[in-house]
Amino acid sequence: MYVCFNQFLQFSYDYLDLSNNYLKEIGNFKRKYEVKKYDYYTLDEFNLFISGVDNHIYELFFTFMFFTGVRPGECIALRFSDLIDNHVHINHNMTSKGGRELDTPKNLSSYRVIVIDDYLVNELCKLKEYYINLYSDECFDYYIFGGIKPLAPTTINRVKLNACSKVNIRPITLHQFRHSHATLLVNEGIPINDVSNRLGHSKISTTLDIYVHYNLEQEKRVLSTLNSLRLNTLEKI
Repeated sequence: MYVCFNQFLQFSYDYLDLSNNYLKEIGNFKRKYEVKKYDYYTLDEFNLFISGVDNHIYELFFTFMFFTGVRPGECIALRFSDLIDNHVHINHNMTSKGGRELDTPKNLSSYRVIVIDDYLVNELCKLKEYYINLYSDECFDYYIFGGIKPLAPTTINRVKLNACSKVNIRPITLHQFRHSHATLLVNEGIPINDVSNRLGHSKISTTLDIYVHYNLEQEKRVLSTLNSLRLNTLEKI
């Protein structure tokens, strides 16, 4: 922007009788560096949070978010036709621009298939049976989280805040459940490339720069490694 505008003013000064190119005197934009703050839940914190969620459908929603790392809109858009055995096919995204609309995923790499654990598979199958009994229609392709209609983001946030208040834990955003999942996997030794693919990122650097958080447990492992190396060095002397 600066270069283009500067060239325009310089051309006006040289050929169109502009009195001065003041932009040159002002100089380029000053870069503003901000430390971005990202929050997330550890597994223990999540277990505390989820103990405060009373409604089972919302409990499954937050559990799915934490243990899959899908985007909130992707999670809300899921139907049972997207669940095949223990794999979930991410093909849609629920947008909230001017009202909720079913849309395509964020980008090409967001189309993906992710594996889910046995507990989630069993609980989601029970949830499907609940919808069939509730609505008396076996053929309808229910939304996994909501049934006939998907859960509303405003209600999800209200349930989340109520649970946080109940168990006295700080709230995090829905998107930060995604941060939590990525950090959880990396801390458990899952290769960053696998984590990046699971999140639907086109670049591993995105996963590293934004979604992986250094925590106290990692510091303890670093300290333990350094102490071990130091001890081995001293024994050799």
